[in-house]
Amino acid sequence: MRSLFVFSGLVVALALLFADEAQKYEFASKLKKGDIFTKKVKVDVKASSVEEGAAQTGNMEMNGEMSVEEVDEKGDAKVTDKMTRIRFKGSGMGIEMEYDSDKPQEPSNEEEEQDMQKMMQKMLAQQFGRHVNKSCKTKISKLWHSEVEQDPTEVEETSFLGYLSVPFQLPEKPVAVGDTWEIKSKVKSQTGEETQIEFSVTLKEVQGTVAVFDGKVKKFDLGHPGAEIVSSKYLAKFNIEKGYPESVISTVVVKMKATDPATGEEKTIEQTVTYQFELKAKEEKKKEERKPEPEK
Repeated sequence: MRSLFVFSGLVVALALLFADEAQKYEFASKLKKGDIFTKKVKVDVKASSVEEGAAQTGNMEMNGEMSVEEVDEKGDAKVTDKMTRIRFKGSGMGIEMEYDSDKPQEPSNEEEEQDMQKMMQKMLAQQFGRHVNKSCKTKISKLWHSEVEQDPTEVEETSFLGYLSVPFQLPEKPVAVGDTWEIKSKVKSQTGEETQIEFSVTLKEVQGTVAVFDGKVKKFDLGHPGAEIVSSKYLAKFNIEKGYPESVISTVVVKMKATDPATGEEKTIEQTVTYQFELKAKEEKKKEERKPEPEK
């Protein structure tokens, strides 16, 4: 019997030893001067009245290119970010809106100026078109915290969560699977107002050279009193070998009270925001384009 207790104690001690020695991973940017990436950001917003079910939607996709200009001794990089294409599609209050910067925008005549839909189309072309192919300077730290080095207002107004404000940041110290850290992000809107967003992120697993992070949105401050998070999810993949995030997907559902300006009635509004980010080294994209088609 005594030997059984001794054996059990040994098993527990070994288990604790291995638990203490769980593999730790240290993640960091490995950007190099001259690196060039293609970048895609999609933001989908849906807002609806819980009582009436009427919905307003906005779907935006932004494509661009990110090039690394220099990297200092600390691993912080200065990059140039440029949007090369913007597409938007939205609907609400009986009006359908659509814009594609790659398509020529036809000039409107005086009669069309009186048409609400045509007016909205023209507004979209003016608002979004001026940002295409304009560069913005950004600093990316070794932990992939991004900071705009010039006034971001004109760029950030092109989407609710922003083309430049990627909700991603690496932990400050080595972590094991199951460890958690926080990400805090600020987004400045066209009016100068800031949206505060906080994420709780966990290292879910490591698949070869890719680390998988999942988590949730802890704070989504719309500046609206009484707004509450109903549900959220967060998933990101980080290329450990090459030191950059390959993708980030975040969804948050927020519920809030609002007063109908026409009737004065208080209504409950539910808003869903989905953010998707993809970053791909240009050399990898070329390899994919060269892949032979499967034989039929």
